[in-house]
Amino acid sequence: PNAYGLLAEILWTVGDPEAIDAAKQSLIFADAEDAPCTAARIQVARILHQIGDATAESVLPAPEAVPNDAISDPPAQLAGLRARIVAANDPRGAQDLASWALARPEPTLSLWGARIAIDCAAALTTAGQPDAARNAAKRGLRMVQGTGADVLRMELMVVMYQAREDVRILDALGKLLPRIVRNLP
Repeated sequence: PNAYGLLAEILWTVGDPEAIDAAKQSLIFADAEDAPCTAARIQVARILHQIGDATAESVLPAPEAVPNDAISDPPAQLAGLRARIVAANDPRGAQDLASWALARPEPTLSLWGARIAIDCAAALTTAGQPDAARNAAKRGLRMVQGTGADVLRMELMVVMYQAREDVRILDALGKLLPRIVRNLP
């Protein structure tokens, strides 16, 4: 399930419609496992939410099934993504979940911290909290400084721009996007 979840996320990032099939395959394998398949379910729920699928929240693992791991911080991943999913219908709940996720210590693996920041920033923007959303995105950008994580950096800049339009962000994206395109296969 994790491999299909990762494949779905990669395909979605590059705009390949096969991402939906990979996400469904991930869920089929996750449902067949005895383990909760936390990482795969979180990845699939993120994709389902991004395509507007109302079932996104239902595929998330139960909070009590999520391991507490300092490397990737699955509880913060779950809270950030759940905040993003519920923000339109429950802005206050989304704000509470995002605040909780952002108050936790940063994961050891900064790429996971950036993903948490993206979900929280998107949730906070939808919940009408642009300043908090920008702060979450800035936190994520600090985590991926110098790591070569250009696609995450781009996503963070986009959610920051969505929180509050700023020409400086567009300028930074204008410098970043050609580098991303050059590195595509």
